[in-house]
Amino acid sequence: TDDDTDDDGIQQQQQCYRAVQPVILQGKPDFNNNGALSVLEHIAKIGLDTVNLCIKERKKHVVEGMTTTTLSSSSLLPTEKETTKQSHHLLQFLAEDFASLLTLTAEQCSRPPSELSPSGQYLFGIACACMIRVAPSVTIHILQNTIM
Repeated sequence: TDDDTDDDGIQQQQQCYRAVQPVILQGKPDFNNNGALSVLEHIAKIGLDTVNLCIKERKKHVVEGMTTTTLSSSSLLPTEKETTKQSHHLLQFLAEDFASLLTLTAEQCSRPPSELSPSGQYLFGIACACMIRVAPSVTIHILQNTIM
């Protein structure tokens, strides 16, 4: 329904603008659609997708608040390609950190998520949720480095 769509949009905006949030695992992440990615690659991709979502929300917010004379300054915000380039190493590092802190082994991290045991899938889900929660901070970092 339209109400569900509005609720999703509000949740996405809140996800992108709140600074500190608890890590909530609402269910098992959907990893069956891309079995070619390893656990680490999948965690990093979730981070990148969330960062790109946050930047899109930020652009929408900036454009809505601008007059036509200041609209050209929205080009200061990075493109999705620039975001990927800037955040790749940081998100990869965070994915490795989350996996390590959650005791996912190197062997588990190099496999597709679908090959993990149920307990490994649970830890993988927590790592994905952690990545989603730090994405707003990564976004702020990217925006500060782009504009300066």
